[in-house]
Amino acid sequence: MRTITDLRIALLVPLISFRMVAQQQIPGSLQELKSTFQKSQSQTQTMVESRDILPGMAESDLAMKNGQLQPRIVLDKRIIPEEYILGPGDELTISIWGNTEKEYHLLINTEGNLSIPLIGFVELAGKSLSQGKEDIKKELLKVHKNVRISIVLSAVRRFKAYVVGEVEEPGGYIVTGVTRVSDLIDAAGGIKGYGKQRYILIENDNAETRYADLNAFLSSNAMEANPYLVEGDRVLVPKKMEFVTIRGAVQHSGQYDILDEEPLSGIIEAAGGIARGADTGKILVTRFVNDHDELEHITLSLSEAETFLIKKDDRIFIPRIPEYRVHRKVDIRGEVKFPGTYPIQKDKTTLLDIINMAGGLTSDAYLAGSKIVRRTFNKVGYREFERLKAVPVLALTPIERSYLKSKLTEEEGIVSLDFDELINNGGRDYYNITLRDDDVITIARKSLSVKVTGAVISPGLISYKKGKNYKYYINKAGGFNTDARKRSIMIIKGGTEIWLKPRKVETIEAGDAIWVPEKPYQDTWTLTKDIILILGSVGTLLMSYITISEAISD
Repeated sequence: MRTITDLRIALLVPLISFRMVAQQQIPGSLQELKSTFQKSQSQTQTMVESRDILPGMAESDLAMKNGQLQPRIVLDKRIIPEEYILGPGDELTISIWGNTEKEYHLLINTEGNLSIPLIGFVELAGKSLSQGKEDIKKELLKVHKNVRISIVLSAVRRFKAYVVGEVEEPGGYIVTGVTRVSDLIDAAGGIKGYGKQRYILIENDNAETRYADLNAFLSSNAMEANPYLVEGDRVLVPKKMEFVTIRGAVQHSGQYDILDEEPLSGIIEAAGGIARGADTGKILVTRFVNDHDELEHITLSLSEAETFLIKKDDRIFIPRIPEYRVHRKVDIRGEVKFPGTYPIQKDKTTLLDIINMAGGLTSDAYLAGSKIVRRTFNKVGYREFERLKAVPVLALTPIERSYLKSKLTEEEGIVSLDFDELINNGGRDYYNITLRDDDVITIARKSLSVKVTGAVISPGLISYKKGKNYKYYINKAGGFNTDARKRSIMIIKGGTEIWLKPRKVETIEAGDAIWVPEKPYQDTWTLTKDIILILGSVGTLLMSYITISEAISD
C-alpha cells in the first residue's frame, strides 16, 4: 500500500517530468525524484516559518535548523541557571558516562514535561534551569549507578507573545526565552508618542502580574526593570495620562509618567539620577494648587525626596552649584623647561606663578618677543570692523581706513605686556597680571639673525651684531636695488610685529625684520603721452581765455 508521500510523488511526476524535459535534464531514478520533492517541500516550509521571525531581523540573525529557517539566539548576557525559567520547546542535552554511556537531545513537551528514556516524565515547566537540572539528575541516578551526568540547555525555546496598546504595530510575535520586554516593543515599532515608558503591564494567566520600566532600564541600566518574557505573556503599553517634568541637574531631563503614590526619589531615579554639580539641598517642586494657574513652590533636600510624594503636573527643578569645580587652565609654550597646560584658580593665579610651575625660563628665552593671547575677551568694535571690511576702500573716510588697517594688522586678543620689565627690571607689581581661563602664553626663542626683505640685492637672514643699526644689515644684504624706496623703510619688531620708522628704533635686535619697499611701477611712454595731453589741454584753455578776454575788452 502506497504511503501519502508516494502518492504525492506520483501526482508530481508528470509536472516534474515536463519541467525536466523542457530543461533537457531527466532524473536517473525514483530516489532523485523523491529528493527533488523533499527539497521543494523544505523550501515551502521555510517560507512559512520565516513569517514568524521578529521584524527587523537581518539575514545574519537567522540560522537553518532541521531544514527550517529560525532566529539565531542572541544573548544579552550568559544564561544564569538560577534565573532562566524552563518551558515547552527548550532543548536539553543530557550526557551520561561511567558504567553507562549515553547522550540524549530532548525537548520539553507542550505540557511542560521532559520524557527521558527508562525514566519517564519529569515536570520542568516554570522551574529554573538550576532546579530542573537537579530534578533530572535525581531521577537518572535512580536507574544509572556509578555514573557522571552533564545537563546543558542546548537550544532556547520559541513561543508567541503579544504586545498591545500604544505601540506602532500591536499583535503577536515569535520570541524566545531570552527575549526581553524592550525587544518585543522594538519589534512592534516602538512606543507611540503618548505611550507610557514606565508603567508597562505584563499579564499572564499562569503567573502574577509584572511591570516593566523602560526609563529605569535605559537611564540606570536596571535589568530587573526589563524582564524576560515567558509563555502566555501579554504586554500592555498604556497611554500616558498623568506625568511630571524634571529639569536641571539630572542625567536625562524631560517628561515622565508617574506611578501611584510615587516619591520624588522615583522620578529622580527614572531621570538617570542626580548629575554632577547638583545642589541637592535646594530641590524645587512647583505644584498646581487648583485647576487654573495658582501655584505653590516647595523646596526640599535630597533626603526628603524619599518620602515626598509627587502629584500629576508637578514641575521639578534641581539647581546646579554655581561654577561647580570649573576646570580653568592656561597653555604655556616655547622657552620654558616644561611647556604644557596648567590649572589656574580664578582671580588668583598670576603669570609668574605659571612660569614657575613650568620650571622657569630657558637660557634661549627671548622676552621682547614673548606674548600672551587672551581667548576670552569682549570684542569691542567687532561689528563695526566686519562692516568696514565689506565697504569699498574708496568709500571709506581716512579715519575708517586707518581703523581698518590697524585691526587687520593687530593680533586678536593680545595682552599689552613687557616681559623684560616683568622678569628683569622689577616690574612685577604692574606686569605680573592675573591670568584668565584659556590664556595662551608664548615665550619666544632667541634669534641669531635679522631678516632683510624687499628691494635689496640679496634679501634674507643676516647674522645679528649687537648695537648695529638698520643700515648695517641693508649693506650686508648687498645694498639697495634700483627700485628701492629709501625713504619708506620699515622696521618690524620681532614677536610683537609692530611696524616702526627707522628713526623711532634705537637699535636693531635679534629677531627683527627690515623691509625696504619697492617703487611703484610706471610706464614712461604712457606717462609722457598723458603729460602731453594735459599740457595740450591747458594750452587750449589758455588760448580760449585770451581770446575771450580780448573780445570783452574790444
